[in-house]
Amino acid sequence: MDHYLNITQLARLRNTTTETLRHYDRIGLLKPGYVDPVTGYRYYSYDQIEKFDTIMDLRNMGLPLSEIRDFLPRRNVERSYEILSKKAEELEREIAEKQKLLLQIQQKTAYIDMVKKREHMVPEEWSITRTDKRVMVISRAEEKNYSDFIYEFTKLRSNMEKNYNVFGSNISGSLIDAASFMDPQVKRLLRYPALPYGICEEKPVYGELVELPQADCLVTYGKGTLLAGDRAVCRIQKYLRENRYEITGYIYERDIVDISLTNDPEEVIYKLEIPVKKIEKNS
Repeated sequence: MDHYLNITQLARLRNTTTETLRHYDRIGLLKPGYVDPVTGYRYYSYDQIEKFDTIMDLRNMGLPLSEIRDFLPRRNVERSYEILSKKAEELEREIAEKQKLLLQIQQKTAYIDMVKKREHMVPEEWSITRTDKRVMVISRAEEKNYSDFIYEFTKLRSNMEKNYNVFGSNISGSLIDAASFMDPQVKRLLRYPALPYGICEEKPVYGELVELPQADCLVTYGKGTLLAGDRAVCRIQKYLRENRYEITGYIYERDIVDISLTNDPEEVIYKLEIPVKKIEKNS
């Protein structure tokens, strides 16, 4: 047929599939110029090539088929301008979101790279560091095991700013009750899942606010999971006794490398900030 292309020829012309053309026919977006009544073969006139080109170009720009179908019969310069302007605005928003996500990922990889070097994260070494006042959002729900702790921490995440990505960050942690930490008979440390208030919405929807005052803190690092009665706890207790320190508030346990990054317990790193003061000699 002169001045007609069959469905295969038209599909090849724009490097698409015949099924795409059949779909456009079914939804009324681009119907064949002629259908052979005997064979049912579809044929498209040369005049339809421009319309097909426009459909493909708009699809490549991300316009949905429903919008294209509405646009084509009523094309004019003003509507073309509107549809392109609208798409440009959408892409600008998407680019801004992608750039924000890229920055978050770059920050995470930089943080992990720093952690991998670990020069200042030697377990069982101690230093006294002055920490500023901080506010935490915590859950005081009773937790009997680690699964309960994870559940409560997940509920705390409902307080976080929209789209904050926890994976590969160092914001997960807990506040440990000082009495349970120092009690040699306790079977389980009393922990409260905690998030820094600074990454949460202004008014928490779950949990409560707890202020950690400015303090001199004994800072130390450890591997794995800190458990009551384990070697790390016993060594810290001994250090506090020998150096005449008493704990003055909650111990802030912060995950430096958590289970979101690794399944290997030897790679899990926590940081303890233990608020302390010297015990007077005559007390």
